[in-house]
Amino acid sequence: MNPIRSNNRRILCHLIQRSAGPALLTLALMTLSACSHTTRADSEASNPAGSRVTVGVVTAQQKDLARKISLPGTLVALNEATLYGRVAGYLRSIRVDKGDRVRRGDVLAVLEVPEMVKEVDQAQAAYQQALADLNRSKAEADLQAATFERYLEVHTKDPDAISKQELDQYRSKNEVAAADVELAKARVSTARANVERLVTLQQYSEIIAPFSGVVTARFVDPGALIQAGTSSQKGQPVVTLQDLDTIRIYVSVPEVDVPFVRVGTPATLTTAAYPGTVFKASVTRFAEALDPATRTMKTEIDVRNRSRTLRPGMYANVTLDIQTVHNAIVIPDSALAMQGTRTFVWVVRHGTAHRVEVETGLDNGAEVQIRSGVSKGRQVIIEGKGGLTEGSAVEVSGVAGGSV
Repeated sequence: MNPIRSNNRRILCHLIQRSAGPALLTLALMTLSACSHTTRADSEASNPAGSRVTVGVVTAQQKDLARKISLPGTLVALNEATLYGRVAGYLRSIRVDKGDRVRRGDVLAVLEVPEMVKEVDQAQAAYQQALADLNRSKAEADLQAATFERYLEVHTKDPDAISKQELDQYRSKNEVAAADVELAKARVSTARANVERLVTLQQYSEIIAPFSGVVTARFVDPGALIQAGTSSQKGQPVVTLQDLDTIRIYVSVPEVDVPFVRVGTPATLTTAAYPGTVFKASVTRFAEALDPATRTMKTEIDVRNRSRTLRPGMYANVTLDIQTVHNAIVIPDSALAMQGTRTFVWVVRHGTAHRVEVETGLDNGAEVQIRSGVSKGRQVIIEGKGGLTEGSAVEVSGVAGGSV
């Protein structure tokens, strides 16, 4: 027992005994005994060793913090073309089928167009005739030019030998002959262009691969009548060709995240077909405008696909790293406490809890950047904050709920 408290008790008992008698002395002693017990309990409650609050903490770390968004994506081929016949005809042969790999310039199918052959022959004959007419016109023009020069020379030496009217007639014939040559040249050019046009159309009887890729669809068999496709009428498709060396993924970025999307923004994607496999890429291009109906911006991501692992039509889960802060002080979101517009955290210093106001930055939903208030290495309380007051004695039980 405390010596001072014991001495005070003896003095009180002596005073009571002198003034009140035995009965009152007994009551006073009972009261003092109760006070003694209460004081002992209060003393134990004020002992820090007996009232420490158990808390879970995490250490504030300095690292790169990224905010990511996950979006559904659709896979398509980098290049895709459904090929049609440019001229009408019967399919003489088709050299490919679904799954065949082809190179640019390969002949995929051949159409039989007999009337086109006749048209080419007629055009070539007309071209030859135009050339003959041109040669005849040149010969006539040469003759008329020579005649005019002779008469002009005679008239110059002796004006009375040839009248001026007769000389004008020879001049006119020379000019007409020269004009006939130009007309014949134009007819030759027209005939040549017609031949080239028909030869080009005849070449369209061969359906050529416009790029290297894989045949993913075949629509016709030999003997089928292929109608020519025009700007106003869609003909009969022959095959579909896709370039699978590069796969393009389309994602729709929400309006709130649009300002953070850039060409080169890192991206990863996973597919249900290959669980556990992560494909890395980056943003290739984006629309710069939002779809008014969905308030999202169409964004494209190109992935090299030499092994043909990814296939058009697959569904992908795409993750974009839209914001990154380097060397940030980072703690879990669960460590934050809000009071109005102010943000606080509880930190541990010398075995006691202290509330510290902080300024936060980037928040990725799990971790938050601390711009001021907490330094690297500081122990921050993430569990057991509910009953804390400033200066509460705490006992650290380790990191609860994981660490940063």
